[in-house]
Amino acid sequence: AYVFLGQSNFHAAGIALSTNMPTYVLDPYFNEVREVTEFAGKLKKKATLAIYKAAEAQTFGIIIGLKEGQLSKVFALKFKNELEKEGKTVQLFALTDITNERLKNLKGIDAFIQVACPRISTDNQFDKPVLSTPQANALLKILRHESIEGYLEIPHWL
Repeated sequence: AYVFLGQSNFHAAGIALSTNMPTYVLDPYFNEVREVTEFAGKLKKKATLAIYKAAEAQTFGIIIGLKEGQLSKVFALKFKNELEKEGKTVQLFALTDITNERLKNLKGIDAFIQVACPRISTDNQFDKPVLSTPQANALLKILRHESIEGYLEIPHWL
């Protein structure tokens, strides 16, 4: 098992997802211990469903975040090139805030990939699939008829 010292269930769930091990939060602010393994499982189900929904899309919007630390142009261009190789239409966008309301204004897009922050895809509700970088990598595998087993078990999440 792993123990995360802090308050964030999300970061602890990231450890659980990337290691596939039981994970606990040792929260010094609320003086409690919480297991996040079940929460991590729910995040994984939500993330996996979004990937399979996105696999049916023909047109993708790739979003680069404009906030400090979220300007991942290299990943955005990689996904653009890879999706175009799979016959998909891709448009690039740059946004400061990635919300469902803002994405509704982007017409003609079936699914989105945001390379800004993995939390955006899991912490928010969207009308269309909005994938994070690990989810987008899994999407590419699906489009190539490869297995996505263990797609979240990567060091990126640590």
